[in-house]
Amino acid sequence: VAAGNLPYQITAPLLEKLLGDPQCRALVITVQKEVAERLTAEPGGKDYGPLTLFCCYNVAAIETIVRLSPGDFLPPPQVDSVALKLVRRTAPPFAQPDAAQFSHTVRAAFNHRRKSLVTGLTHAPQLGLSREQVAAAVVRAGLDGQRRAETLTMDELARLALALRQVKCA
Repeated sequence: VAAGNLPYQITAPLLEKLLGDPQCRALVITVQKEVAERLTAEPGGKDYGPLTLFCCYNVAAIETIVRLSPGDFLPPPQVDSVALKLVRRTAPPFAQPDAAQFSHTVRAAFNHRRKSLVTGLTHAPQLGLSREQVAAAVVRAGLDGQRRAETLTMDELARLALALRQVKCA
């Protein structure tokens, strides 16, 4: 178990490092309220993104322990904070895709989060796929290509990752 007060600017990379370590079974952390909202966001909202999905992939449960105001600290920060308990998954949420492939797809999908799924993925240089290949993968995944990445659930993004791999290998 790891515990700490995470500075905003290093929260995401530190969470990735800690949750990527199989020895870390749980975290008790204090983060800025906005980070807590990103970690627990639902699809469709402005806070939903790669950090949310990284957490969903790696964390079985997130529990709010307490909400903290600036007056709870010395010296008082200029932000509200939240203490959270994160319990790591004992196994990945799905067998395929693996963590690296899932993360790659999430980052590509959110690279242009305000564009439609097909347009955004076509412009993702890390994929190296044509518009036709992306459109075929989206159809194969059973998704509407006009949706935006921020509306997709973790399971939908997993299906998309598999479909993108299949299209790329074809």
